[in-house]
Amino acid sequence: MGRQIKGLLYFYWTDIQFSLMVFWSILLAMLTVSVSMMFLFPSIDFMSFSFTAPIYVYCAIIGFLMAKHTIAYGIKLGGTRKNIYISMGIFFVLLALMKSTIAALIQGGVTKFVLQDDMNFLFAHPMNLYEDTILNRIYTDFFIIIFLTTLTFLISLSFHKFGLLVSGLIIGMVIVLFTYSLYSGELITYIMDAFQNSIYLFFAQFGLIALITYLVAWLLLRKITVVAKK
Repeated sequence: MGRQIKGLLYFYWTDIQFSLMVFWSILLAMLTVSVSMMFLFPSIDFMSFSFTAPIYVYCAIIGFLMAKHTIAYGIKLGGTRKNIYISMGIFFVLLALMKSTIAALIQGGVTKFVLQDDMNFLFAHPMNLYEDTILNRIYTDFFIIIFLTTLTFLISLSFHKFGLLVSGLIIGMVIVLFTYSLYSGELITYIMDAFQNSIYLFFAQFGLIALITYLVAWLLLRKITVVAKK
C-alpha cells in the first residue's frame, strides 16, 4: 500500500511537472516586467501584481483534470481506488502547501530586497484587508487552494460518474441556491460577520468544506470506471 501510494504521488508529480514549470516561468516573467517598470518609469504612481488569482485558477484546473484524466490512468497502471483516493488527497495538500509557500516567500523577498520604500507596489491578496504577513498569506492561500481543488475535483468526478446531463442539473441547482442566498443578502451577511469575528476561523472554514467535499468524492470514486459516462 505504501509503495503504491508513493508511486502514484510520483506519477501525479511527473504529470504536472511541465505545466508547473511553464506556469511559474510565465508568472515570474510578468512579475519581473512589472517590477522593472517601476524602476524604469519613476512617474508610475502605482503598480499591482497578484500571485493569488493565477494560482487559484491553476489549482482549480488541476483538480478538475486529475479526476478527468489521471484517475483512469492510475487505475490502468494497477492502482487501487482506495490508494488513488488517499494519494490524491495527499497530493492536493502538498500542492496547496507548495504553491502558497512559494508565492509568499517570493512576495516577501521582492518586497524586502528589491522594491524601494518610495515605490507604491501592491501584491494583491485577501490578507491586504488584515495583517499582511508571510505566514498569513500561506495560511489563507492554503485553505483557499484546498477548497478550490477539491471542489473542481468533485465536479469533474460527477461528470465522469453521472454524465453531462445529470451533473449539469445538479450544478445548476447549486448555482440557483447560491445566487438566491447572494441576492437575499444572507450569504453576504454571514461572510461579513464571520470575517469580522475571526479572519483565521473564516478561512479555516474553507478547509472544513474541502474536507467534507473530499469525503463525498469517495462515494463517487470507490466504484468509478475508466470509461466516462456520456
